[in-house]
Amino acid sequence: IQYGKDILAQQHFENDDPQTKADFYYVLANAYFENEDYQGAITNYNEAVTLYQGNAEIYRDFAIALARSGNTDKAKEMLQKAEGLGLNDSGLALAEAEIAFAQGDNATAAASFEKALKSSADSNLKQRAVLYLARAYREQGKYEKALSTIETNMPILDTVRTRNARLLSAETYLKMADMTADSDQKKNYAQKAIDLYQAAGTLQTKTTLFNLATAYQYLDDMENAQNILNQMITDYSEDPDVFARLAILEIYKQDKRNISGQDYTKFKQYYDRAEKLDRNNKTNGTSSPYILLMEDYMKELQDKNRI
Repeated sequence: IQYGKDILAQQHFENDDPQTKADFYYVLANAYFENEDYQGAITNYNEAVTLYQGNAEIYRDFAIALARSGNTDKAKEMLQKAEGLGLNDSGLALAEAEIAFAQGDNATAAASFEKALKSSADSNLKQRAVLYLARAYREQGKYEKALSTIETNMPILDTVRTRNARLLSAETYLKMADMTADSDQKKNYAQKAIDLYQAAGTLQTKTTLFNLATAYQYLDDMENAQNILNQMITDYSEDPDVFARLAILEIYKQDKRNISGQDYTKFKQYYDRAEKLDRNNKTNGTSSPYILLMEDYMKELQDKNRI
């Protein structure tokens, strides 16, 4: 992204050619998009179409970025412009699917993603459709179909999208582990999630680290779960969710013990820290699901006079 910014700042475009400069903004917008910075992508797509209005693919990707940001009305407007410029059927299907997905219509989204995947000869578009289709299936609760979509199409994915596909598969297996009551199946899904996270490479995002801790928790590997959360304290020392998650893990650990051996001292320490940070950091009047779950556990313990 910084390289693209430097190019735009320093490049002297021959005869101030707007189309060439628009292409640079388009490339930069795509870089923001791949990093899931949709506002950054929107800003640069807008610059591109302000300079040059003749590229249907820019309008298509502008529409997709707008849909990802929740602005589906504006997304439809941009897609109409792309269609007016002769956008091909597969590109149209991809954008329509994204808009449907943003509106919560996962069935329509999946059908359109399937159409884009089957009809396109464009490698980049097909790769995007694979991941989007898998997400649409997952949101419908069709977990096995999401996983098979990724597995079947893995050979066509480039390095970056292979990594993203592994992360998506890991998240899907973890969701399956969340939902099953079968202890052996839960552990099986959790191990598959861990294997995929490890195959994806270095992972340091809050969501991924929380997911890894949960997977180890499902395996009853409290040591690895605790280590991951302890390491997060360094990078997320002011984040109440980290301490809430540690408190929740402590509940899980104590539940594995006989009642006579249960000790909720650490839970209370984590609870107090999370509550204090949550009060200090809260800006919109609502707490995260981790805080709310931790508070539910505290109430339960207090009702039972365990703390």
